[in-house]
Amino acid sequence: LAPKDYRWHIYLGDALSQVPDRAGDARRAYEAALPLVRAELSVNPADGLNVVLLGRCLARTGEREKAWAEIRRGVGLAPGDENVLETAAAAAMLLGKRSEALAWLEQAVARGYGLVEIERDPDFAPLRGDPAFRALASFAPTATTTPPSKGEKK
Repeated sequence: LAPKDYRWHIYLGDALSQVPDRAGDARRAYEAALPLVRAELSVNPADGLNVVLLGRCLARTGEREKAWAEIRRGVGLAPGDENVLETAAAAAMLLGKRSEALAWLEQAVARGYGLVEIERDPDFAPLRGDPAFRALASFAPTATTTPPSKGEKK
């Protein structure tokens, strides 16, 4: 429906990467996304999320050094954006950079990124037994509570 939208190619690659015997198709989807992400970045090279997504596609296509440089650059452009941080963490996991992934996840959660999404993301499956991963809930912002109205039990 939107062949020029890089996001759909990335989503397709993400889905195919989870299907046995479809790694080649997943790689082709990421390769199709690369020129489209680069085109977006030619318009706005300071878009942290797009830079991190470029890094993620590069990681998925085996360009590890370029991927890591782009991922770090993207986080540097938007260090307070929870979507950038979560995407960078997922890409870091692809590159085997566990400690960086956990640090970025902690920051993303502290800024409001959903724990449920992180817990269900297959890129974070290798972290699920890690005590630091299980402790992510402690980084989530606490919900503000309103005092009970008159006559209501606490």
